[in-house]
Amino acid sequence: MPHTYTITLDTADDGTPLDLTPDVRALEWRLGSEHPEQALAPSGRARLTLYNVGGRYAAGVPDWAGRWLVIRCHDGETERVHFSGLVEAIRPGTGPDKAGLAYLDAVTADAGLSALTAALPPLVDSAPGPLIAALLAGLPLRRADLHAAWVLETTGFGELDTTSRLAELLALPVEADEGIARFAWAALGGLPANEALRQIVVSEGGRGAMDREGVFIFRDRHQPLRALPDALEFSGRMLGLELVVGEEWANCVQVHFAPVVLGEADMVLWTLERPQKLPPGTRRMTVRFHAANGESVAAWRVDRLIASAAEHDDGSGRPMPLEALIVAVNARQATLELRNPSAEDIWLLAGARLEGTPLYFGAALMAEQVDEQSMAFHGPRRRNLVLPLAGSLDDADGRARFELLRAPRPSPRAAWIDLDTRAAPQALAVTLGGRVRVRDSPSSHDAAYHVIGEAHTVDDGGARHRIRLFLEPASLTRFWEISLCALGSETALAY
Repeated sequence: MPHTYTITLDTADDGTPLDLTPDVRALEWRLGSEHPEQALAPSGRARLTLYNVGGRYAAGVPDWAGRWLVIRCHDGETERVHFSGLVEAIRPGTGPDKAGLAYLDAVTADAGLSALTAALPPLVDSAPGPLIAALLAGLPLRRADLHAAWVLETTGFGELDTTSRLAELLALPVEADEGIARFAWAALGGLPANEALRQIVVSEGGRGAMDREGVFIFRDRHQPLRALPDALEFSGRMLGLELVVGEEWANCVQVHFAPVVLGEADMVLWTLERPQKLPPGTRRMTVRFHAANGESVAAWRVDRLIASAAEHDDGSGRPMPLEALIVAVNARQATLELRNPSAEDIWLLAGARLEGTPLYFGAALMAEQVDEQSMAFHGPRRRNLVLPLAGSLDDADGRARFELLRAPRPSPRAAWIDLDTRAAPQALAVTLGGRVRVRDSPSSHDAAYHVIGEAHTVDDGGARHRIRLFLEPASLTRFWEISLCALGSETALAY
């Protein structure tokens, strides 16, 4: 049965989207990771090739940047959302072969993380899932349903009524496992938000990605080990198969970690080294915490700000009035508000400082696990992991054991498979995290995989839909599961 595609754009944020489908000539989009090493997937992307009738899609006209785009497909029985994201740019085609065309690019909502700063305070004994939820809840990412929110001083959005909600209630949707790891200290505030998220996912050893509906999905490192039935089997219906051998295995795993140490109270967390001129009025300044030797530190507590001002930058002349406040604090930085109530310029003097209780990042340590039998037969193969949030030898050693068990010897694997929905229509239902079995007669390859990424191309008037599924091999080791697998010589404990 032919598939029908619908592409809509909520141009006015009013819940009544514009149907772009009649103008769409071709579609392509991708979600998830392209390689198993990408624990945190890059932002999803989509591109629409449009008929640019009458210059309707000229660059910047209309102003659709940030508006919500959704790609859907209907197979006659089921309608599925395949991509949800924000318009990034629109540009007309150039050159004689592209005359009359325009290109619309869209990204998933997590693309904005690189432009934001994590606002978390330091946290203790944190699980990865709740930590991710806390990180994303406090960030002003673009909302899909802005029409339901009250936006101050904006026509059409400034009417507070029974159907309006405060924007804080519309945080990026998150579906997250609790996680296996426990982080004794998590000092992520002050980092770029995408880096903070990456540190959580990498330190857990799980996977994070935006799904088709615009929800951030986090799965812990044990998710691929659980006994799940194969969702679909692909045998003889593939357009292409990329087999690689000799990757993603190791018989020596080294895990690097750095303990966090709580310092003493009433220590200097930041000092102003040069005087700063303050004209009349209010100025804000963000400062990063550092130790006396200049090394970066975090802060468990910020107790006080000590500052003074004078008529001249060397401290001479009259003492001048100054109001100095701490208006925002996270784990690695603070925002100060400096108010000059006088009618003339004053100088904030060097030596202004913040005092409190620091968190020091200790020297890097390393745990190592080795499979000597594999070394004897296959030669040494090392894998290095850096776990930014691991704080103890026990955590690092357990992770090293786990990674060593997952792939202790070389084995061929499928990096990706290509499919055409005309030959394999059920491929449309395969989503990130799904499990598939790949059988290829010419190469005699037969193995189970987890889908970590998907890329789609729709052209030929919607008659041709090709899909590339990026794959991660199921573990070579059989792990013990209560009530599902007996603990014997062929099983192992997962850490």
